Amino acid sequence: MIKKLNLSYLLCFVFVFINLTATAQKTFHLSGNLPTGIEGDISVMIDKTHLRRHTDVTLVSIKDKHFEGTIPIEKSSIVELIHQSFHFPVFISPGDSLNLDFITEPNPTINLTGKGSDENNFMQVFFSKFGNDFEDTTYSVLNSTPIDQFENSLFKLRKAQSDFLKSSPSFAGLSADFKQFIQNQISYNYWQRLISYPIINANKSTQILTVNPLPEIMLEEFQKVKVDNPDAMICKPYLDFVKYYVIYETSKANGYKKFTDASISADRKSAVARAKFSDQLYTYWTTRFMVEECEKLSAYMSKKLLIQ
Repeated sequence: MIKKLNLSYLLCFVFVFINLTATAQKTFHLSGNLPTGIEGDISVMIDKTHLRRHTDVTLVSIKDKHFEGTIPIEKSSIVELIHQSFHFPVFISPGDSLNLDFITEPNPTINLTGKGSDENNFMQVFFSKFGNDFEDTTYSVLNSTPIDQFENSLFKLRKAQSDFLKSSPSFAGLSADFKQFIQNQISYNYWQRLISYPIINANKSTQILTVNPLPEIMLEEFQKVKVDNPDAMICKPYLDFVKYYVIYETSKANGYKKFTDASISADRKSAVARAKFSDQLYTYWTTRFMVEECEKLSAYMSKKLLIQ
């Protein structure tokens, strides 16, 4: 019997778990100026669970075009500033004091100053140049090309991104946390795209009963990849890497044969995730898996995943 899960309990559980592992509370200071006519509150959102649920939201009021507030933050994170007029992500570390001036004339721009502005200015330049390299739509056509051609495209994109970092005179002077964030974006985007390729292609049809393994030569560098990396959880490519890594490793252990029973598949994937990840990553993986696959899971398997 298939039973829908009460996800609110599960998500509360993971929210509490992650909070219990956090360090002492710290803060950052946010301020800025807006064009005339923008009123209300700015929602400052920090996604601690990395699931877009039970996010921490602090409201910062706009008064006479100005906003200012002190927001709790425990570690370096991507913080989203959300208003009905804009949606602006920033990289924030505890102790930062970031000021944003929204300018409309002659062209709409945002001037960033204060502690943390160098990192965010670099991030805006990097993603303006390479943002499409991280979009799923960029790879939708490539997923249908032969694996050699697909990997070659990935390699070229990764090299261009890495070369940009090496050639940038300002990158070396940025904070260690930010530099690692950008490097994680580049590395995990390459690996999650590569590992997801055989999975996505195998799942195109129920008539396909096997997964084509990646050529060994393409995995020679993989031994250098940090699989269990909680500090990389602020990177979407890493979170997707976690998902597809578990699927690929489970498929490998099953002789690259697709599962016909959802419960057996879930049980095997859970065993791989438990063996490969620390508690924080395993909790994240379990929660995301249950959110995405809840319609396919039996009540028995749902309970088993919750108590493992």
